[in-house]
Amino acid sequence: MAEPQQTIGVLKDYYVYELYDKRDGKTFYVGEGIGRRAFDHLNESERIQQQLLKNPMLEGRGNTAKIARIQEILSAAGSDQVGVRVIGRFDSKEEALAVETVLINWAYGIDNLTNISRGHGAKYVRPQQQASAELPGLDIDKQVAIHGTGNGYLQAIIDNHEQYHHFSQAEDIAEHLRKTYPKLVIDDPCFWESGRYVAVFIMLVPETVRMIIQLTDSRQHQHVYNLLPMSGLTQDRNCFVSYMTDHHPDLDLRNGGRYAKLPAWDPLKIKNDDLNAISKQVRYACNWFNVDSGFQEAEDRSQTE
Repeated sequence: MAEPQQTIGVLKDYYVYELYDKRDGKTFYVGEGIGRRAFDHLNESERIQQQLLKNPMLEGRGNTAKIARIQEILSAAGSDQVGVRVIGRFDSKEEALAVETVLINWAYGIDNLTNISRGHGAKYVRPQQQASAELPGLDIDKQVAIHGTGNGYLQAIIDNHEQYHHFSQAEDIAEHLRKTYPKLVIDDPCFWESGRYVAVFIMLVPETVRMIIQLTDSRQHQHVYNLLPMSGLTQDRNCFVSYMTDHHPDLDLRNGGRYAKLPAWDPLKIKNDDLNAISKQVRYACNWFNVDSGFQEAEDRSQTE
C-alpha cells in the first residue's frame, strides 16, 4: 500500500470528561459535552470570582460545590492543578449521556462528586450505595399506575406505547421538568384513560388545577396539553369549574367542565423529545396561573451541573 500524501485529524463530536485535582488525582466532577465544554468550568469559576470582587453581596450565588472546589484548588495550588481529561468519545449525545450517568452513579457515586444531579436516566442506573438492593426497573418490574377502566383498547394501546418507548420518553420529560422547575409538583408518569395516553401531571393550583401532558400512542411521537381537575369525582370537578369560572372566565370549559385548554394549546404539535419546547409550554402555564416554579434555565450542553 502506498504511503498517504497527507493526513487529516478526526474526533467524534460527543465526549464524556472528568475534572480532577492533580494534587491527589481525585475526580470531583463528571460531565458530557462537545467542543470546549470541558474547559468552560474554569472560565465560569473566573467569571463568578470577578463578580464577587465587584459585589461581595453576591456571595453564595452561583457558587456551586463544583465551583467552590475549583476555586479552592486555584487558591491553594494554581490553575495548572485543575485537571481535565476526556474519558470517552461517542457518535451521539445519547451515548455520552448514558456513559456519564453510569460513571456518576456506579463508578464514583454521586456522594463523591460535586455534580448536582445523578444524570440523565439515572433511575435506571444502580447507585453505588445500593449495590446489593433489588431495585425496580433494574432487577424487578417497575409498577406503573393505570388510571381508568378498561374498555377494549387498553392492552393494544399500551403495547403501542411500549413499542414506541413512550413511557421512557415521559420519564425523560418529567426528569427535565423537575430540573428546570424545582418548585413544581410533578408526578411520576402513568397510563391515563385506561392506557390511551401516557401522562405526566403537573400541579398548578394546589388540590384544584393540574396540567397534563398526554403522550398519544401514535408513531408520530406527539402529545397534547390539557388543564384538568384533581380527579373525575364530582366534588373535584365542581372545585375545578368554580376556580376556573372565578379566576379564568376567558378559558372555555369543555365536556361538562372535565377539562380546559390554554389558547396556545389548540392546536399544537410538539414532539415528545423536544424537551425545550415542552418546557416552554409548562412555563406558559405557570405564568398564566402565577405559579412560582423556581424556574432554572436549563443548559443544553450539560445536564448534571
